[in-house]
Amino acid sequence: MNADDGSLGNVLLVGLGAVAIQVALDLRRHGVGRLAALNHPGQRSQRIAAALARGACLQLEGQGQLRGLSGNVALDAFYQRPDELQDEWQTLVLCVPADSYLEVVRQLPWERLGRVRALVLMSAFIGASLLVRSALPAGCQATVLSLSSYYAATKVIDETQPLRALTKALKRRVYLGSSRQRCPARETWRRVLGGSGVEVVPLASPEAAEGRNITTYVHSPLFLGEFALERVFSRQGPPGFMYKLYPEGPITPAAIGAMRRLWCELSELLRRMGAEPLNLLRFLNDDNYPVHETMLPRAAIDGFVEADAQRQEYLLFVRYAALLVDPFSPADEQGRHFDFSAVPFRRVYRDEAGLWRLPRVPLEDYRKLALIVALAAHFDLAMPQARSLLASYENAVSRFIDCQGASQCHPSLYPIDSRPAADAIYRQWCSTC
Repeated sequence: MNADDGSLGNVLLVGLGAVAIQVALDLRRHGVGRLAALNHPGQRSQRIAAALARGACLQLEGQGQLRGLSGNVALDAFYQRPDELQDEWQTLVLCVPADSYLEVVRQLPWERLGRVRALVLMSAFIGASLLVRSALPAGCQATVLSLSSYYAATKVIDETQPLRALTKALKRRVYLGSSRQRCPARETWRRVLGGSGVEVVPLASPEAAEGRNITTYVHSPLFLGEFALERVFSRQGPPGFMYKLYPEGPITPAAIGAMRRLWCELSELLRRMGAEPLNLLRFLNDDNYPVHETMLPRAAIDGFVEADAQRQEYLLFVRYAALLVDPFSPADEQGRHFDFSAVPFRRVYRDEAGLWRLPRVPLEDYRKLALIVALAAHFDLAMPQARSLLASYENAVSRFIDCQGASQCHPSLYPIDSRPAADAIYRQWCSTC
C-alpha cells in the first residue's frame, strides 16, 4: 500500500465480534486486499476457529429495511495469538471495546508489523487517539484514525454461533478525525461506510471526532445513576428499561440535569484541547435519532446552545419523552407505535469461572468517564458532575462486593486508577501542540 494513496491494502480486524462482522462485509464490498481477524485466545476464539475450519463464513443479517446489508464474507486468515501474525498488514481496525485499546495495542507484535500505515479506532473516546499513539513504538509512522462512534447497532444472534450477527439500525452520520492533516484514507473510509448509507464527516482533529461519541454524553448520566445501578446489581424483580421515564426507567428531570451539566463539562475540556464542542440537542436529533418537529421545532434545536439551563433541560426531556416510541414507525391496528425505549438493563452475571461480572453497560461507561476526569485534571478542570457519577458507580460496586464477598467478584468490578493513562494522553497532547 502506498502511504500517500487512499488504499487500505491488507486489513487485519483486531477483535472478532459483532462490530467486526459488519465492518468485514463493508470492507469486502468496497474492495481490499487480504482480510483477516485476530481475537484474543479463549473458549470463544476456539469456537470461532472450529467454525472457520468447517468452512463457515462471517454472516450478517440486516433487519427490516436494512435487509440489503445482509451477506456473507470469508476471511483469508484467523489468528488466536498476536505472535502468529506476519508482516503483511497495512491497515489495522480495532473492533474491540474502547476501554481495551491501550492493552490491545501494547500486546501487538510491532516488530512484525512494520508495514502498518493506518490504525482505525471504531468507537473512540476523548483522548483515544493520543493514548494509542503514546503506546506505538518509536519510529512507527502509522496514522491513527478516530471514528466518533461505531456506525450501526449490531449484535451476535447466538453466542453458540459467534460468526452470525444482526444489524438492526444504522447511524445517519458519524465523524472521522486523523492524526495527520493530510490523510487520503479518510476519503476511503467515507466511501466504505457510505456503501451502507452512513455519512462520514471529516473533522480537523481526532479530538473533534472523539468529542462526538454519543455514549459519552448519554450513558454516563443515565446508566451511572442510582436507578440504573440498582437494576444492574439486582438479581430479582423487573430489570427496568434503559430509555424509559421513571418509574420504568432512569429518565427523570434530575438525570436530564446531570446530562446537561456533563455536556457543559465535556465542552470545556474539548475547548482546552483545541476542539470545537457540539450542540448536544442537534447532535442527538440530527445525527442519531430524530423526533417530529411538532415535538422539537427546528429553531429550538438550532438555538439550544444559547438557551438558558432550564430551557435546555426542558428540551432534552421533551426529546427523550418523544422517543418512548419510534415516532416514525407505522402504527398498528390499535394506533400504537413501536416501543422504541423498551431496552431492558442487563444484570450482573457469573462468568465461566463462577465470578460476578458487570455487563459492558455500565462498566465501559465508568472506565471511559474515569479516564476523561483524570485527563481533565491536567487542564485544571474539576468536573464535579462527572465525579458525582463516578462516585455513584463506585459506591454501588462497593456495596455489591461487600454483600457477595471479594473472592466471588471478578477484578474488573473494582475501581481503576486512570491517572497513568491520562498522564500518557496529556504528554502526547503536549508533544503535538
